[in-house]
Amino acid sequence: MRTAAWIGSVCALALVAGSTLAGVTITGVNRSLAAKACVNAPPNTLNWCESDSSSNTVEGPWTAALSFGPGAAGAIGSATAIAQVSQSGDINATSIQAIMGIYTYISANGTCSGSNDAANVFEVEFNLSLAADLILGTTVSGDGFSFLVTVSQVGGFVWHSSYSSENVSVPLGVGDWKLRIEAHNSLACGPCFASRSANIQTYASFDFGPCAGDLNGDLLVDDADFSIFVVAYNDLLCPDYPDTCLGDLNGDAYVDDADFSIFVVAYDELICP
Repeated sequence: MRTAAWIGSVCALALVAGSTLAGVTITGVNRSLAAKACVNAPPNTLNWCESDSSSNTVEGPWTAALSFGPGAAGAIGSATAIAQVSQSGDINATSIQAIMGIYTYISANGTCSGSNDAANVFEVEFNLSLAADLILGTTVSGDGFSFLVTVSQVGGFVWHSSYSSENVSVPLGVGDWKLRIEAHNSLACGPCFASRSANIQTYASFDFGPCAGDLNGDLLVDDADFSIFVVAYNDLLCPDYPDTCLGDLNGDAYVDDADFSIFVVAYDELICP
């Protein structure tokens, strides 16, 4: 331990919601599926639908699937509509994983028609007590569906969003955050033949770096780090993402007294844990 003589010179989951490990507190989980398939084959069958939904709001592994495929023959023609949706994944002490699938299909002729709708949502809210990088990898395949991954402040701004496959590191500060993965697919037509499919795999983990305050990566928090910090402190406002802002230890896009309070604790410890 030591005292920072220069203090006066400057005026980072068992994951039940609420549990904490290594700087992460999971505060909410929402995983859900919904599927609906309908056929219209007049005059025998008018708008016959099958539908259901499934959801999960707790930590750990979860697997669920829904599948519907009504078919009917009318006076002139026939129709079949299929809606399938599946999700599996895990939220554990070191990572967040989701595998999501959607398939929709319609075959209709004559005066018959069909429609379907499938939705897939994976959402985790978490609190960071230390700034961290969210290491996010997503693989997307398929066509004709809507898909979106977002990382946002809870009740605030979207920090990162993507509509395609990616491998990125998203810097996050201290506070409440939400990772949301959503996919949606729907069809309605007749007479017609159409099908769409989607497969999404996402993996996320947290990287807290060596320790808060170690701005040069030498596993020490000393005068060399202070020299870096004071330059950022004098600039105050961080540059725009994705440019780094080494002194912003609480992730509020400023380098100010709040960051200094975090830095001085690490400086007092000297050696990174």
